[in-house]
Amino acid sequence: MIQYLLLTTSCVRIMNLSLREMTAFRRVLELGSVTAAAADLHVTQPAVSRMLQGIETRLGSAFADTVVPDAIAHFRRRHPAVSLSVRSTTAVDAADLVAGNRADIGLIIGPSVAGGVVSRDLCATRIGCVVPKGHRFATRRSLSIRDLKDEPVIVLASTLPLGSLVAQTFAAMNVPLRRAITVNQSRIACALVARGAGVALLDGTGFLTGDPAAGLEMVPLRPELPIRGRLLVADGPAPSRYLLDFIAALDGAVARMAARAGRLMTAPSTEAQAPDAR
Repeated sequence: MIQYLLLTTSCVRIMNLSLREMTAFRRVLELGSVTAAAADLHVTQPAVSRMLQGIETRLGSAFADTVVPDAIAHFRRRHPAVSLSVRSTTAVDAADLVAGNRADIGLIIGPSVAGGVVSRDLCATRIGCVVPKGHRFATRRSLSIRDLKDEPVIVLASTLPLGSLVAQTFAAMNVPLRRAITVNQSRIACALVARGAGVALLDGTGFLTGDPAAGLEMVPLRPELPIRGRLLVADGPAPSRYLLDFIAALDGAVARMAARAGRLMTAPSTEAQAPDAR
């Protein structure tokens, strides 16, 4: 049996930023780059990058909920006799389970700092503004937080990591957030946008949970805050043929999603990272 471990981070935890993180994040937004923000704050560029990486780790994303069912369906069509077990836990527990060979594979948001595992990027998405076709923002290549100061915004609840980040980002920029409607699901936010209730701030995978027939557009926010999904396997003997096939199914699911998401999501090339089967 392949044990497939589905992992999410910060999925039920409010994300609170420290003063240093908030200041760094605000200056990156205002100045447009990590390098400029580091110079302004008189710290090193890697220090600012680490703070942004910490924010990313706590942010979380719906990518696993979208990618995993597609990957499992494709894998099961090829290997109908193979049983899979799916489980949700924290990133730390995920790495421990994979390192201890109690799970064959893990998915996490953000970097893995645990020993005994090998990780690689699976996908990267970003936050954007969801608007109906015909909206004045629909043809824009990107938007800033200040562009949204007079817009009624549909947001995820502040008890969710993405909703918390949006609220704190507006506060850091001293831009009022006009909360039109607060929801707890990206799919509902997209449906409300389609009915003219406002614009929504979501990540790329959240946008893809909406109805494709609704005719919505997603305009990236700048500067971008990438949300990276990563794959974990044990640092040991080469994976089995079945596990390699499941990883290939995951990569295929991500590639299909990236094709739908366009500039909102990227799927890193994995040709040079594929391990040998045992």
